[in-house]
Amino acid sequence: MKYNTQHKKEVLELIKSYHGEHFSVEELYVNANVQKIKISLTTLYRLINELVEENILKKFYVDFTHNACYREANCENTDDHLHMICTKCNKLMHIESKDLINDFKNIEKDENIEIDMSKIVLYGVCDECKEKH
Repeated sequence: MKYNTQHKKEVLELIKSYHGEHFSVEELYVNANVQKIKISLTTLYRLINELVEENILKKFYVDFTHNACYREANCENTDDHLHMICTKCNKLMHIESKDLINDFKNIEKDENIEIDMSKIVLYGVCDECKEKH
C-alpha cells in the first residue's frame, strides 16, 4: 500500500514546477534542497519509483548513459515529439516537427516495423548556445 506522505506531497508540488518538462532525480534533488525540502536522495528515488508505478510519472532514457529522465504521465504531447540534446550545454529539449514524425510513421509503414519514438534522440546545438558562438 502506498501512502501520501508529506514528502510525497512536496515532491509532487516540485514536479509540477517543471511544467511538463523532463527532469532527472538528481535535478529534482537539487531543486528540493533549493526549496528547503528536507529529503534524502534515497527517499527521493523511492518516491519517484512509486510515482512511476502509479503511472503519475513516465520514465525513459534519452541517451546511452543509463540515466533516466522523468516527466508527468498526463502531460499533453508526451508521445508526439522527439528529443534533442544540446552537445554544448547538455540541455534536453522537445522537437515537435510534424514532418519528421510523419517521416518516421512512413518508415514504419514502408518497412513494416514499429519505432519507439520515445527512444529517438537527436544531437545538435540549441539556440542559446548558437547565439553564444
